[in-house]
Amino acid sequence: MSGHRYSVTICLLLALITGGCVSRPAGPAGGLEYNGPSEQTVQRGQKLPGTDIQFVGQSADGAQVLIGGQSAMKKTGDSLNWSGTPVPGAHVALALRILNSSDQRLITAGTVRITLDGVSPAETAFPDKPLYTYKTLPVVYHIGKGSTIPGTTLIYEGKTNDGAHLIGVNGYAYFRLGDSVTWHGRLRPGVYADQSLRVLAYTDSFLDVTGLATIGLTEE
Repeated sequence: MSGHRYSVTICLLLALITGGCVSRPAGPAGGLEYNGPSEQTVQRGQKLPGTDIQFVGQSADGAQVLIGGQSAMKKTGDSLNWSGTPVPGAHVALALRILNSSDQRLITAGTVRITLDGVSPAETAFPDKPLYTYKTLPVVYHIGKGSTIPGTTLIYEGKTNDGAHLIGVNGYAYFRLGDSVTWHGRLRPGVYADQSLRVLAYTDSFLDVTGLATIGLTEE
């Protein structure tokens, strides 16, 4: 199996296992939900990004953390769950487990769910240094002709002799099986996305793409 086809297959499997990114109604402007793996490492004295969970340090009994200002002792394998709204319109739920800890840092891994309200994508540069970043979130989209790829401004126009035709692309707008499709922009105030997709299948009536998304949250 070639490298790019292997990567596409892995992305699709991840998206199917985790639920990927799905559209859901959320008022006239719509909404989006992203689900995927999350790994967060913080230094002593820091908080897990976007949360009120602070790593205080290491003791003989395990990692010392403050959760909402309350002290807790956590060992390797213990849970660190949090849900909240780091920026308006972006609801984040983390389900993490401690992988390792030392006097200097805490390493966690698990899953993240990001639910966005009032999504209205606009193409623009992804921020250099968002306040919080959630990377490698698997996505899979099945869209009909004339529909927009969720979380982008790209519209599927249909099948041509040159490949799948996408409106809204800067430059050459035709993509064959396995070709990459990238998009970055703002989904709503304070919420940005960087999506790296590949074409899985297309006919004159539908388009299937899958890949990975990075979500960046910032203050605006």
